[in-house]
Amino acid sequence: IYASSGDFTIKLFETNYIKSTNNGIYVSGNLTIEGTGSLELTKATNTTIYASGDITIQGGAKVTATGGQDGQAIHAVGGTVTIKGSGTEVTATKGSGSAIRTGGDTNPGTIQLSDGACLKADGIVTRKNGFFINGVATDFSDNKDITAQPVYTISGKVIDASTKKPVEGALVQLCTADNVNANALTLIKESNTDSSGEYKFSGISAGTYTIKVSKT
Repeated sequence: IYASSGDFTIKLFETNYIKSTNNGIYVSGNLTIEGTGSLELTKATNTTIYASGDITIQGGAKVTATGGQDGQAIHAVGGTVTIKGSGTEVTATKGSGSAIRTGGDTNPGTIQLSDGACLKADGIVTRKNGFFINGVATDFSDNKDITAQPVYTISGKVIDASTKKPVEGALVQLCTADNVNANALTLIKESNTDSSGEYKFSGISAGTYTIKVSKT
């Protein structure tokens, strides 16, 4: 499968197999793989999934990639492989090379794992920008089976208690409380309300939070 410039989508419904004698999936544009089915990729030579563009695997898709004799199962070079969403699983099995490689000699590449997705690999080589779990740079070299914690969105609306109208431009701070001292708050994120008085924090891990609101 060759996805050059443009946006492409593969929707998986059942079990699908692709066996290639060169690169199994080569992306220089944008490719999305989604759905509740599975995709099994095997290689005779070279790299099974090669991302010089951006590949997103989501929606509960199950993707298995086995590397070839002269390449990796997944190689992100100049692009990003994003694996996200609960139930989404990617398994990378090395051939003669590594299971996953990020970057080349001059081009950086990244693997982004987030929101309940799982990445299984039997060998990792990290180069350049490397790996991120829920947006945080992570040393992935010693891990073979990683599941990103699910993340959530916290949103709300600030209303003036007297006028009952939305408050625009209020500072909303999302904080966690100290287990010992409930008044010792640690700031996690902050944002200003929009013209409708609404605010939203995305990518939040499960937990107990305190929201502080101020308006100058």
